[in-house]
Amino acid sequence: MSINLTNFKMGIFSNNPIAYQIAMAFVHFYKWIELLFFRLISVRVQRFIRKTFTAAGVKVHGDKPWDMKVHNDEFFIRVANNMTLGLGETYMEGMWDTENLVECVKRLLRNNAHLAYLNPVNQLCNFLEVSYFNMQTKKKAWEVGQEHYDKGGQVKHYN
Repeated sequence: MSINLTNFKMGIFSNNPIAYQIAMAFVHFYKWIELLFFRLISVRVQRFIRKTFTAAGVKVHGDKPWDMKVHNDEFFIRVANNMTLGLGETYMEGMWDTENLVECVKRLLRNNAHLAYLNPVNQLCNFLEVSYFNMQTKKKAWEVGQEHYDKGGQVKHYN
């Protein structure tokens, strides 16, 4: 007897939003606890992120155009806690910058820096969140696109 994992993954929560919310609450609670823990060991976290990024060819405060300039040490904690999401969010918040963003991100991704985790349980939570608790479907993608992007020229500008 074989199990169709695609149907299994989407089937767990597609008809049970309460189970989905409970599972996601657990994942988010764990990530919040981990974030507090990472703040307690921030020196070790900073060392881990610097070492991981340097191995990928991106130095923190290096002299190459793709190297990062970190403006806020919270960057290291957030990246350790959420890797690619943390990297993107901290960039948007101005915690770091680089002269050549495309090359910086390309080097990090090409060398799998986004797969380096300080805590294996964090890796498991991220995997479960993306693989099993992701409620996105092709149908929902069109609904979201129509809701958010088909505004007939009414675009909001944020400063």
